[in-house]
Amino acid sequence: MEDIKISVLMPIYNPPIIFLKKAIESVLNQTYQNLELILILDGASEEIEKTCEKYKGKDSRIRIYKQTNLGEGYSRNRAIKLAKYEYIMFVDSDDYIDTNILEKLAEKIKREKEKADIIIFDSIIEYEKKKIKNAFYNKEGILNKEDIEEIQLQNIGKGESNYYPNECNVSVVWAKLYRKKFILERNLKFIEGIKRMPDTIFNMYAFEEADYISHYNLYGYYYRKNQNSITNKFDRNIEKDINRFLEEINKYIEKYKKNKRFKNIFDITVLEMASRKIENDLICLDEKEILKWIEVFWQNEKYSRSLNNLKSMKGKLSIYKRMFLYYFKKKNVKALKKIFILKKKMKMLGNKVPQNVEYKIESLVSIMNLKERKDVEEFISNANITQNVLVVNQVEKDKHLIRYEAENKRIYSFKEKGTSKSRNKALQLANADICILADDDVRYVDNYEEIILRAYKKYKKADIIIFSIESDNKKREIKKIRKRKNILDRYNESKNRWNYV
Repeated sequence: MEDIKISVLMPIYNPPIIFLKKAIESVLNQTYQNLELILILDGASEEIEKTCEKYKGKDSRIRIYKQTNLGEGYSRNRAIKLAKYEYIMFVDSDDYIDTNILEKLAEKIKREKEKADIIIFDSIIEYEKKKIKNAFYNKEGILNKEDIEEIQLQNIGKGESNYYPNECNVSVVWAKLYRKKFILERNLKFIEGIKRMPDTIFNMYAFEEADYISHYNLYGYYYRKNQNSITNKFDRNIEKDINRFLEEINKYIEKYKKNKRFKNIFDITVLEMASRKIENDLICLDEKEILKWIEVFWQNEKYSRSLNNLKSMKGKLSIYKRMFLYYFKKKNVKALKKIFILKKKMKMLGNKVPQNVEYKIESLVSIMNLKERKDVEEFISNANITQNVLVVNQVEKDKHLIRYEAENKRIYSFKEKGTSKSRNKALQLANADICILADDDVRYVDNYEEIILRAYKKYKKADIIIFSIESDNKKREIKKIRKRKNILDRYNESKNRWNYV
């Protein structure tokens, strides 16, 4: 695997320092070390620069380049030219990657019969209070012609492809590896000077020009969903970006003589861009200004023809898009405003009950006097713990201070006594959403994780869930807890939480 080398490219403007540190460390701490990290400081602050220089002083794999604020497109193009290695990965400065993702990707590349120009892997969308798995496609390995068409359609927009991710589509350049030689030979570049959809335009041509594209169901990229990002603020230049985006799609369809499905997705995307423009304008502009733009939009022959084509494609449009199209044709700004308010309320309502949330479960086990790692491994096996486990081992002698850390298994030893101390230590070291406190005389049933997850899906607001257990000791047989009204399964409205479940 040493012959596979990866250049990680990270343009940096001014992200929160805590996010930037996490992003950089997630690259430097990779289990796969054959990499370089290129930091493009794009008008970054002095604090950001000092932070980056500190990391560079500790790790020679970092290279730093400074420039005035020229934008993400320019920064990425520059970073591509500066990259030394065969494969390129883009990581945004407020995101991070899993510590073993590069190792896993390198292994996949070594096994591929064909050398893919683009390797797509999957992501986890991280909100403030939840994480959601986001798979970009549903097939593994090298994609065939039909699969690539589905990827191309998904890249442009929603409504025509047979597979569409639940959170974020494949248009982003992160969560991918690109062969540098492929990018240079096909003269692929990011459009400079636009803030919206530059990734989509880049990938539109990249997916078309690639000889081979592969996809692997590896959740290795964590994308922080930032509600204060540029796409969620008022932008007076949004019209320029939208027109450029639609112009590029149309040019792409004509250049490569794409089929009817691509023409359909162009028509749907025209509606989507009109929706984004109105939603943007409602933040600051008055109704007269918005109405004036709507009238100009309808005068554009290409755009108006696309919107009229949607009459035959209503089955491919969401209810929200159909409502928007109806009132957009009527040029009813007040009704459009109500639609956006309704959309926002529905989104807030949906966020109260997270769907497809990735909960991490970890067993926290207190044991005593296990002297060697093999003894701990044997205990874990006998306890039938198959998922994440944290073992706190209390010992008497320094030579028995076992310490071991892996992806799903951690063992720590301490010279202290007491179950309370052991459990408190375990809780301090835990890094899961759901913790199971257990002693050394517990054995888990085969599907324990599934049972726990099912319970938390049923009782979404529970802080603590109590499960029935079976005992092999007849003298200590556990009686089934009788459910009593107003005590168990009771929701305390004043405190907005469950008392017991």
